[in-house]
Amino acid sequence: MRLAVATLVLMTGSVVQANEYGKILIFSDAAFTDSTLVDNGPRIANIYIVHADFSDATGVSFRTEASAGFTGVWLGETSPWSPYFVGTTPTGASVSYAKCVLEDVLLFTVTYQLFGTSSPCSDLHVAARPISSDCHFFDWYSDTGGLHVNCPVAVEQTTWGRVKALYAGR
Repeated sequence: MRLAVATLVLMTGSVVQANEYGKILIFSDAAFTDSTLVDNGPRIANIYIVHADFSDATGVSFRTEASAGFTGVWLGETSPWSPYFVGTTPTGASVSYAKCVLEDVLLFTVTYQLFGTSSPCSDLHVAARPISSDCHFFDWYSDTGGLHVNCPVAVEQTTWGRVKALYAGR
């Protein structure tokens, strides 16, 4: 079955390459709005990997990588593209959409065990071409939005007038 999926990916003729057809983003919420994660105690956490900001695509190849300070452990993943993918996100995954897709898509929901021990401002990101491949068009995706772990929110000084101006005319 995996061989058939790999053949399908190869037959699409168009695997998304970096900086040409959108980007891969990692979110900590199912609404795809939060790219931060707090690791302040032991728990299970889901993250969401999304292919976004592209005009059309038939597939994508990428792998995730954690910075040295991220101590979460990958437990597993699911994909709405089953059976049209091969591999895993930490080792390298290729997804064939089996059709031309025109909108942002959820690629994987990945489950991590957190321990509350990740370093401040560590991250989980898409690796920038760390793996070679025999297939020249299986370039690994890079230049993406990562998931920032335990990063404090920047605080800027302001005035009450500036805060009110943000909501003026609403």
